[in-house]
Amino acid sequence: MDYLIQPFIADARDYRVYMEGGRYLACLERVAPEKCYLASISQSGKGRAITPPDDIIKMSTQIAEKMTTGYICIDWLVSKGKTWFSEIESGGGFSGLPEKERKVVAKSFFLSKR
Repeated sequence: MDYLIQPFIADARDYRVYMEGGRYLACLERVAPEKCYLASISQSGKGRAITPPDDIIKMSTQIAEKMTTGYICIDWLVSKGKTWFSEIESGGGFSGLPEKERKVVAKSFFLSKR
């Protein structure tokens, strides 16, 4: 079994950036419930669509332009003025997005799976 070990980053904001090729689609800020550190929507985290900081869009664009797939999600953690790369997913959830953003992301997701 494979494991990934990384340091715990307290009070971090969790940003999921949805990209298609090198194009920014949307961003979901995920926040952990009180007294919990898991911000995942499936783990009781709450999400809201935001425009992420410019540096996150820039770094996400650079990563997405290098990937061979069209649709990807790039996750970032931000705490105390520092940004950490978290992960890349090809099937990250988008149900926490508002309808307008969800339609754009869902279309990209399903077209990429054709």
